[in-house]
Amino acid sequence: MQRSLHRSAYMVSRDSFCDGIMQSLLLNGAAPQPIRMESRIGAFSRRSWRDSGRLCALHEFRPGWSQVKRLSMAARHARFARKLRDEQIDILFLWRGLLGRAGLASLAAQSAGLPCIYFERGPLPGWIQIDRMGVNARSSIPRDPEFFARWRAAAGPLRDWRNLKESLAARTPRRDRVAQHARKEWSDEGPFLFCPFQLNAARDMLPDGGWVADPARLVLALARASARLPDGWHLRIKPHPNAPGDLAHLLAPHLSPKLRLDRDTNSLDQLAASQGVITVNSAMGLEAFFFDKPVIVLGDSYYSGAGRSAIARSDEELGTLVSHPDSLGFDQRARDDLMSFLFNDFFVTEGDLQAGKFTVETLLERHERHQNLARSL
Repeated sequence: MQRSLHRSAYMVSRDSFCDGIMQSLLLNGAAPQPIRMESRIGAFSRRSWRDSGRLCALHEFRPGWSQVKRLSMAARHARFARKLRDEQIDILFLWRGLLGRAGLASLAAQSAGLPCIYFERGPLPGWIQIDRMGVNARSSIPRDPEFFARWRAAAGPLRDWRNLKESLAARTPRRDRVAQHARKEWSDEGPFLFCPFQLNAARDMLPDGGWVADPARLVLALARASARLPDGWHLRIKPHPNAPGDLAHLLAPHLSPKLRLDRDTNSLDQLAASQGVITVNSAMGLEAFFFDKPVIVLGDSYYSGAGRSAIARSDEELGTLVSHPDSLGFDQRARDDLMSFLFNDFFVTEGDLQAGKFTVETLLERHERHQNLARSL
């Protein structure tokens, strides 16, 4: 990052937890100022119109509303970019920055030539993902497995990531569409693979979801895969406890003894009882590593492939994998390399962030260090 950084801002979200986390990241010892995106209609640029089209493509609107929403997005994009320049903001903090207002703000900041820092909850309670490039599949986490092996060989004493398993906890629902009841007895169930749905609305594309980004296409892929399971096996699905939309209606026509919907049991207990996990790119795929479960990844993810998980890029590939579920496996060493890196030199604890031990300066130093190692391979 070449430019000097003096003033940071965070875009106010609708979640006090997210805002509190972003406010805790200091730049030059100072907290970021809040900044909001106004919804007033006004003039917009060609760049604003192009960027709004990119974001609109990830949402499905009611008939006739697409152009109206795009006009509104383009105007907000242009106004927000001007606001960033007028208030002399040097760097913008965003929660996720993938869809909606945060996604639009990310594009507006880029059009104004400003860097962003992106935040997301980590896979474990008390851990946060903070990165210059993006979150999840868009983060700066290298994809070359040699990076993690080289990093681990050069690292000093490391926190044992397996010791963090006890901190795993089922999420508390913020909506009443699903329950999160505990379940320890599974003797009346046959073997099953588990697919946790992710935090997206029923009409929104799943970021970095690839061939199953469309929720309806994902459901169809899972239905076709379930039919390929051996006799006695089933595929179990759980809606996300905090999803803004309910994908269950898409599942209803496909439900069968081999494709089941469990709204009641918490995702963590279903994961623990399963024989493996199918996911687009959910953090639960990473949580499965703590339980030594094989994982099949359908979309783009920083933890997929390289022996850590299987990858399915089509119905046929997914069907072939699930038709022999007992043959699913993984490379434990490859998982150890990645997880050691993530929980020692990438994810940040809320405690360190709030105590000022992790700052913008720390983040930039970490990013440069990782980039230098990646370039040396």
